[in-house]
Amino acid sequence: QRQMCIRDRCRNAVQNGSNTFIAHHPSKIHKDILAYECTMYNVISDSGEESFWSFAHNISERMRYEAQIKRLNRIMDTTINNLPAGIVVKEVNNDFRYVYRNRESYNRNIPLKEALGKDDFDFYPFDVAQEKRTQDIEIARTGVEKHWITEEHDQNGKSIFLDKRKIRIESDDSPPILLSIEWD
Repeated sequence: QRQMCIRDRCRNAVQNGSNTFIAHHPSKIHKDILAYECTMYNVISDSGEESFWSFAHNISERMRYEAQIKRLNRIMDTTINNLPAGIVVKEVNNDFRYVYRNRESYNRNIPLKEALGKDDFDFYPFDVAQEKRTQDIEIARTGVEKHWITEEHDQNGKSIFLDKRKIRIESDDSPPILLSIEWD
């Protein structure tokens, strides 16, 4: 099977000029090496002699880091989805489109999967969406957190009081976002 894999890699390099692949657990001696990222080139000399050159680098540290991030993301997703609070995240630089909503968001008539990539104008009457947009723009522009308590109605029409907060969150390596948190 290993021989077949090498033949396939060489064939791919011949067809495409190169072949990039990951070799998992490449060493029986060095068990701490999880994988190499490899690129194989099909090289033909001036005399027509064909050879294959491979370059590889150890990506074990990257794999460990990615596994740790995935684990932390699972923990955070589980935590956020089980909080008794509605959480909505919007992209400031993309017309305040939703990038995240947890299952507790109090406006439950907006299905989670349908909300992502859309904005308030896709779900609310124009005047309500415009009010939300004006508020979002102000918070995004000033960076001043907004906190208020409002009376609204749940999906059954029952009156509830919601404690709401909107916060702009800055990052050195990504555009700003707007975080909304509300709880009964």
